[in-house]
Amino acid sequence: MSNATICNEVSARNINSKSGFSVAIGSLMNAVTAVRKVLHRWRRNSTSRRQLAGMSSHMLKDIGISRSDVVNEVTKPFWKD
Repeated sequence: MSNATICNEVSARNINSKSGFSVAIGSLMNAVTAVRKVLHRWRRNSTSRRQLAGMSSHMLKDIGISRSDVVNEVTKPFWKD
């Protein structure tokens, strides 16, 4: 086997390793993005429910929500939509 053949094989292995690494990084980034979206949704749920709980009866009437609707909503865990 010539030196050129050996170098080509080593280069091909390095390229395959880098592409595998790129796939792993891409998968990791996708997972991180998915986690960030879930955390954002949970925070939004929590914030919205806290604001809803703080509304006066007059404000609730204006938006067409009863106090019992508010109780049902604010007693949900933050991870439930």
